[in-house]
Amino acid sequence: MMQIIMSQVAGITKTLEMLDIRIVAIRANADGAQIKIDQPLPAELYQYVEVQSEAGHNLWGVWITWPTD
Repeated sequence: MMQIIMSQVAGITKTLEMLDIRIVAIRANADGAQIKIDQPLPAELYQYVEVQSEAGHNLWGVWITWPTD
């Protein structure tokens, strides 16, 4: 299971880097993974968001969050 989570995180990390989005932190555990970025999710990725909530956006099985202050 952890291997699947880390593969998802790696793929999303590369996608964000290609879009020049700076990653602030990455957390992964048996329940899932979370990537924190320095700005809101780019518009071109919204079509791939599976779930949206106060926790952030679930993109391909990984929660994406960003600072809101």
